[in-house]
Amino acid sequence: MKKILYTFFILCFTASIGQNNEHSPIVIVKDTWQKEYFNFPLSFAPEIPLKGYEEAVFMPGWSNTESDEFWSYAFSWELNQDKLLVAKEIDTYLRLYFDGLMESVNKDKTITPPSTRVLLSPIGPHSKIKGFIGRVDIYDAFSTQRVLKLSFKVVQEYCLVKDKVIVVFKFSPKSRDHKIWERLEAISLVENRCF
Repeated sequence: MKKILYTFFILCFTASIGQNNEHSPIVIVKDTWQKEYFNFPLSFAPEIPLKGYEEAVFMPGWSNTESDEFWSYAFSWELNQDKLLVAKEIDTYLRLYFDGLMESVNKDKTITPPSTRVLLSPIGPHSKIKGFIGRVDIYDAFSTQRVLKLSFKVVQEYCLVKDKVIVVFKFSPKSRDHKIWERLEAISLVENRCF
């Protein structure tokens, strides 16, 4: 397990060399969660044409295959733009993100990881929340070297005063009715984040 976390953090460190890591937190999580920051363009997915930065937050058991927290985490983007992302962009960016990430950490270069698959739909039409729910099938190059099916939820908000968009992605291989989602749903924006 330590080797997996070490590999991930080496990737994170490498991705952030030469970048300004003086970012303010986007979301609130417990102190036991690990945090990392990345500037766009992301080193492992430079094709994502966004400007801003990412904050990734990991539950303590993220890399433990025996834990309910395995692969349960979130990442948030603060984007320098004035329009919310549409479904096609979310789909494309998740594919580029996970394909690039898994390719960059895949140690067995004789294996070509399968491409990421994304299934998403808008959160109910009468909901005040602007976002999507779905599933993303990724190749887990970190731990299992198998395809993982991650349930996900994406919510986003336009910050008028800052003229930025905040996008929060939450993931877990556990079904949306599992108790782990109570903890993921408890992730919230830092107070006054848009002011």
